[in-house]
Amino acid sequence: AAPPSNAHANTYGDDWTCNHGFVRRTDSCVAVIAPENAYLNSSGTDWECSRGYRQVDARCTKTRVPEKAYGTDSRFGPGWEGERGYRATDKACGRIKVPVRGFLTMSGSSWECERGFAKQQDDCTAVTVPEHGYLDTDGHAWRCERGYRQQGDACRPLVVPAHGHINYSGNDWRCVDQYRRSGDQCVAGQTKD
Repeated sequence: AAPPSNAHANTYGDDWTCNHGFVRRTDSCVAVIAPENAYLNSSGTDWECSRGYRQVDARCTKTRVPEKAYGTDSRFGPGWEGERGYRATDKACGRIKVPVRGFLTMSGSSWECERGFAKQQDDCTAVTVPEHGYLDTDGHAWRCERGYRQQGDACRPLVVPAHGHINYSGNDWRCVDQYRRSGDQCVAGQTKD
């Protein structure tokens, strides 16, 4: 069968496909009609609103961008984001309050604490590192050195029993082959811990 108007035969088989800007409806191709302030998507099977407009039902309405904000291309959300140092709150942008020892993140939409300080509610508090401890990679918490285990706010030495060794994490121990863990000892047996 010959393809209908605004369609072309597929390279393989007896089927057909609608041309760009048309969609299949039973045995015909119907034009995709984009409303004002819209354009056909890249596949030509639907439409999208132009930048600065949002889809509301079958039309595109102008996006209201509040003060201290800028428009986005996102099809989701309000269509705008707060400028650096401002955060979207409902239909406006509020200034982000950055505490002492804090700084704006790269995106400028939130804040982080300096290395050696941790977020506690709306403030940055100093991280107290115990003896045999160190700041972790991000610098907002601490870990114990190899051979020590965290107990509360301190690093306590591991007590490794006979036939045991410090494991890969460095903060616990395991039994060597031919021994298994039983409480705080390594006992002879074929099962590894």
